[in-house]
Amino acid sequence: MQGIALLMVAVALTSNAASGLENERTKLGHITPIGAQDSSRITRKIEMLGSWWAKVGDDVYSPIAPMLKEQDAAPKMNSLSMVEVSDTQLASSKIEDYYVAVGGFEGLPSFIQKRAVGGQNNIHIIHYPGMDDVAREKVRFRVDNRNTGNRNDFHGLIELKKGFQSMNHYEASSDYTRPANLDEADEKAAVAKLRLEDWNAKLAMLVSVDGLSTRAVGAPNQEAVWKSIMEAFPSSYHKSMQDVSVVRKPSKNILAVKKGTSKPSEFVVVGAHYDSRPFWNEETKAKAPGAEDNGSGVASLLLMANAVKDVPTDRSIVFVAFTGEEEGLIGSTQFLKNAGALLAPSLIEGGSATRLASITPTIHSAIVLDEVAFKKGDYAVTLETHENSKNVMDHLAESNKLHNNGEMETVFSFEAFGSDHMPFLDKSLKAVLTINAHDSEYPEYHKSDDKIEFVDPKLGFMITKMDTGAILRLACES
Repeated sequence: MQGIALLMVAVALTSNAASGLENERTKLGHITPIGAQDSSRITRKIEMLGSWWAKVGDDVYSPIAPMLKEQDAAPKMNSLSMVEVSDTQLASSKIEDYYVAVGGFEGLPSFIQKRAVGGQNNIHIIHYPGMDDVAREKVRFRVDNRNTGNRNDFHGLIELKKGFQSMNHYEASSDYTRPANLDEADEKAAVAKLRLEDWNAKLAMLVSVDGLSTRAVGAPNQEAVWKSIMEAFPSSYHKSMQDVSVVRKPSKNILAVKKGTSKPSEFVVVGAHYDSRPFWNEETKAKAPGAEDNGSGVASLLLMANAVKDVPTDRSIVFVAFTGEEEGLIGSTQFLKNAGALLAPSLIEGGSATRLASITPTIHSAIVLDEVAFKKGDYAVTLETHENSKNVMDHLAESNKLHNNGEMETVFSFEAFGSDHMPFLDKSLKAVLTINAHDSEYPEYHKSDDKIEFVDPKLGFMITKMDTGAILRLACES
């Protein structure tokens, strides 16, 4: 996973608010309810008492959270099934004093870390009253210059808004309907072609190629990596490679197109980056098996391509193994920059240059897979995107229900960052990253010990099934 600038402080702050470093023991009060009903009742009570709340994961944060446990302050609250109400000292009651920092805690600037008062995973609530121009410029500089790295880096700071929610359970819209042009039996038949043992075999192929345990850009086995991925796509697809320069090193994006029927020039993109870390160095020759990041996503990509090859779809589907994600989303950015020229040949067999020039392929939507097989606690997947992509999220959530029988939870975050969905979202295209929950807690992240024995194949397989159903629905929706 890679870090990229996307969020900036954009508003003036109250100039006479208190400044200076926060007491590191100061936290924002929070409640951890049991179940969605308790959570809803808690947030309604907070609003009735005239305060604000924000929710990160299961925790509801509010300036008045500590008082809610007092029966004389909120006599009806004792009916709630709360497992925790924090007793920590309140920093401030004004929501204008709070922000959300995105990225791993260790990657946050020290002056931001010291003001963290809550949050989890890669989402942190920051208390920073009276942020001055100097501090604001420090934030801007750190974000603008973070063009390499990973999801544990600092990606930006945004205002905290009333009712903010992140890493919460996701349900499809109440009026969701599956596409009429896709028979449910055809979708189920495609998903039934997926086999867990095939997912394991694909991952084993990817973690060691041509005798080297690396897929890092510039490694001596990179041509063998390109070949192995290309050959794993169905022979019936239109396959090609795109030349990409990654930090002055030659590399390739690998494409395989399943041609649509009634709307072939509209493309659903399914992507996963294949490059791994640690970066290749001729002196150290460090191993970079990249089982979780992102062999797991590429194994799923290859299985999905083979599972849907015989299902008629209105739109075309292009499966792309991206390079250069770790160096700065380079492969996905270059794919989008040249998508028209890359995809047009797949629509005309032996077409002339004149005919190719008359075709204008367009991107309908995208699903990106990155880190799909690290399990902590229950089986769960995060749908990370912006609010313009809710229909993609709906297809994913409903596909998950159908094909995984409720065994895997879907959570969501609109604080998107740090993977190959970002170039699509930056162009206001619909795109969703499917990534295992708790991604920031994987202990072997970007290490030579990112090996098969540390991933959970069942989780990777469940996400594969969910994504397979979703891409078929996207390719067939009206």
